[in-house]
Amino acid sequence: MPSKKKEIGALIKKRYKVLFQYPEGGQSFTYLVEDKQSSPSSLYVIKQLKKERLSEDREDSESSHKAIKKAIERFDQEARVLKDFTQAQVPQIPRYKDYFDEEEEYYLVQEFIQGQTLREVLKTKKPLNKFQVIAFLQDVLRILSILHNKSIYHRDIKPENLIWQEGKGHIVLIDFGIIIDISLRKRLTEERLGLPGTKTYAPPELYQGHPIPSSDIYSLGMTAIEALTGEHPIHDSNLDESDRKRIDDELADILEKMIRSRSQERYQSTQEVLEALDRLNAVGNVLKQRYQITGVVNYLNQENFNTKTINYTYRAIDTEEFSQEVIIREFCPQSQDTQVLQEAQQLFDAECPKLKKINSLSIAIPQLLDYFYEDSKFYVVYEIIEGRDLSQDIFFNKELRQNWGEQKVIQFLENLLQTLHLLHTNHCLHLDIKPSKIVATDKDTFYLTGAVRIEEIANLSSTLHRSIGRTKPLGTPDYMPPEQHRGRYSPKNDLYSLGITAIQLVTGKDPQTIKTDKARKNLWPQDIKVQTELKNILEKMIDEEPIQRRRYQSAKEVIDELKKSPKSGGLFPIFKRIKNPSVTWTIIIFTFLIATLSFRYFLFVPGQVRHQYEQVSKLLDEAILEESKSKIIARDKFQLVLDGLDDILKKTHDFYPALASKSYVMDKLGYNQDDIADVCRKVLDYESKFAGAYNCLGLFYYESGKSKMTSNSEEAINTFEMALEQYRKAINYDDQNKYPFNDGLTKDEAWKNKGDVYIELKKLETKPEQKLEFCKAALRSFEEALEANPNYQEAKDKLEKIGDCSQQ
Repeated sequence: MPSKKKEIGALIKKRYKVLFQYPEGGQSFTYLVEDKQSSPSSLYVIKQLKKERLSEDREDSESSHKAIKKAIERFDQEARVLKDFTQAQVPQIPRYKDYFDEEEEYYLVQEFIQGQTLREVLKTKKPLNKFQVIAFLQDVLRILSILHNKSIYHRDIKPENLIWQEGKGHIVLIDFGIIIDISLRKRLTEERLGLPGTKTYAPPELYQGHPIPSSDIYSLGMTAIEALTGEHPIHDSNLDESDRKRIDDELADILEKMIRSRSQERYQSTQEVLEALDRLNAVGNVLKQRYQITGVVNYLNQENFNTKTINYTYRAIDTEEFSQEVIIREFCPQSQDTQVLQEAQQLFDAECPKLKKINSLSIAIPQLLDYFYEDSKFYVVYEIIEGRDLSQDIFFNKELRQNWGEQKVIQFLENLLQTLHLLHTNHCLHLDIKPSKIVATDKDTFYLTGAVRIEEIANLSSTLHRSIGRTKPLGTPDYMPPEQHRGRYSPKNDLYSLGITAIQLVTGKDPQTIKTDKARKNLWPQDIKVQTELKNILEKMIDEEPIQRRRYQSAKEVIDELKKSPKSGGLFPIFKRIKNPSVTWTIIIFTFLIATLSFRYFLFVPGQVRHQYEQVSKLLDEAILEESKSKIIARDKFQLVLDGLDDILKKTHDFYPALASKSYVMDKLGYNQDDIADVCRKVLDYESKFAGAYNCLGLFYYESGKSKMTSNSEEAINTFEMALEQYRKAINYDDQNKYPFNDGLTKDEAWKNKGDVYIELKKLETKPEQKLEFCKAALRSFEEALEANPNYQEAKDKLEKIGDCSQQ
């Protein structure tokens, strides 16, 4: 029976509402859906196996039935591979959510990746430059290395299957519909290998049913050359002289070798290509004999399509700080003229100490960890702020037709205005405020990223008259006030950019439309429920006549106006930015989750929600106490708690303490472990260093490993190792001094849980010496748990039970 395409608004599995239909593929229908049963509401992509083409392509019913059966097997394999990758936390691929059949239709639910495909990037921007091509190849090759090491070949690398995530600064590889697990190849006929990908990107051996690692390398090479030249190459072709001159002969030779039609003339592995590329940029280099560069990020962001002023941003490992991962920005003047370098040095020496001094004020900007000058280049080292940038909020608001409400915008403004006040009073300007430069880590913490005055170094050049010129004004044109375009900078510029961003979040309009509609006095749509007082404040922030004092002159002026707003609800915090307060309040949840929240977080939760969460926490406390008396009554109370948490999350979807509590309650009610793990992962989307969530995932992998011990011991061992990695992170992050949103009470539980894993690994081991090592590791783990909490009875009991490892 042919598959029926779902209409917009249709519900799949009584929970996934179809919002958008993607263009049809050969094998499946694909939809953007909203999960109506999740709290908070989430977007996913659903692929529905398309069966009518398979039945129409066959003349008799028997062959049609066989074709459909084989297609289902391939669809099963895609789901299995995605699920395995998700559990192994393979980066830069969509996460698996669900796989099911309903009314003889097959559906695969996976993470929605917000961003532009490489095809869309190339349509809206210029072809890639040398720096971008190298970084792009390294980025995708690292993903392919992981796949190939697991004997998985993608077989369909092309621009449509590569999504650029601007907020995270990297590529995500999608569409695993025709991947092949080469470990199963002996059991597959050529017919069952299926279609070999997209013809114009596929090497000859794919059409002969013989995929090899270099097949994906070939397709990536074809994609990279198209991104560089704007034209699709043919295999065995050579780059013309103008393209070679643009990127140099060494990179051109690498690209040409990637697309040889004879596989033996190609690179044989991703590692070979990476080693060839490492010579062409800074990846692998060590700066200041300390920072080892591991990758390039942000290379496809808009500013890097200007070949004169490339913004080099790297991820690196600080070898002197326990292998801490950091972000490094590199700035190099366009001219190496002595006068230009001296100007750059003066600018660098003036701005960096200011930012270093500001670190002590606990302002919500990334901490400047280090800065230095090396080989005529200037470097700044920042801490990594994990979270989502607000360009993602704008996208999701548009897709779900749910713009920010008034209270959320007020809290957003209150937060960032405090940051701007402290920046401005310390003689620092930001000058490039826009959604992609604002990172939200939780409901009330918004970080301003970037340091535009330092970035000005990259714009310095020497003119014909040996004077120093700047190639362009600082900032992003759409978010600039008129005077900034003319090179005039003051605190009022930042207020203008912040106002444009806030209005964009409320109305969903783009910056140019905001400016046009304001001039036409048509800024506020009728369906936008914002009080007149807030509208007036936002309009005054973006007034384009600052000289006549129509625009606010300082952040404090706006702060004072917001205090008077009847909707601010008295939630405006003390004037100093609180980033690491010690005041906390207790909530009752499972030991692998948090016991305290920082006052900073809780302060900004709307009063009604705050009160509701307090009530739900009390009910959770009662449910836990009731367990020892009546399981039935306790279960009813846990269900009430879950209903209350879901209601809270509908109002404040990113309130991660409620998500953490929810994962515990779901476990008490016997929910599927995969669903519980999804909630724990969602906590990490809002706070990536939340210790309790890692402990939760550790428990998930531990239980999963135990279930595999009798059927597949090797897979069980791999799963136990994933559990140990989660517990390690829980222990490292459960430090309240470094991470005030953690309470220090998860560490003992995580150590005990590590011991449990080592006990199971010992059972699977056959070699006596390795059994002894696992026993000792378990012993150490239980001892660490007792050191963290001397009253931890379960750890005491396990320590006594394990006894003397040498006697076992």
